Amino acid sequence: MVEPLPTFDEVREQMRSPKPPVGCRVVEFDHGEVRRSATVLFDGLQGWYIDDGTQVEVRGSDECVLFDSDGTLERVGPGLGYVHSNAWAKTPIEPRRMLLDEARGRVLRRDEVNGRSVVVVEFSGLRRPDDDVVFEMQVDAATGVVLAMSRPDLGLVLRVDDLRVGSVEGR
Repeated sequence: MVEPLPTFDEVREQMRSPKPPVGCRVVEFDHGEVRRSATVLFDGLQGWYIDDGTQVEVRGSDECVLFDSDGTLERVGPGLGYVHSNAWAKTPIEPRRMLLDEARGRVLRRDEVNGRSVVVVEFSGLRRPDDDVVFEMQVDAATGVVLAMSRPDLGLVLRVDDLRVGSVEGR
């Protein structure tokens, strides 16, 4: 029996859902060439470890972050509000960072990527409501993590490799 496709709204809800702890490599492309990549660990709450080979970000909250770059340690916050960094690597893991509420789109099909079930979805309006740029995303059915993102004019723009999903131990 073929499982029915989820609705567009159901996919958006899965993308907004809380994430489990994950580890992966995020790779960004520019016209088919690797632009940058990073090893990423996320605790499923606010804790991040991101190493792009030139800088390491260690974060335990949205208001404080430690950067290690060129032998220099720099802590930013707390007290400055939300500290924004490495959005390119965080967004596929936490797609709620996109304008999902304003986005338009449609579910195209189910697929499998590296043994994981994905839903392939076409989106527009992710950066601002009047934005007509179309993105095709492979959304992991179990976690809502975006495993790949492409555009018709640019091809593959982002890919998540070696996704590992962790567990949460209770008290």
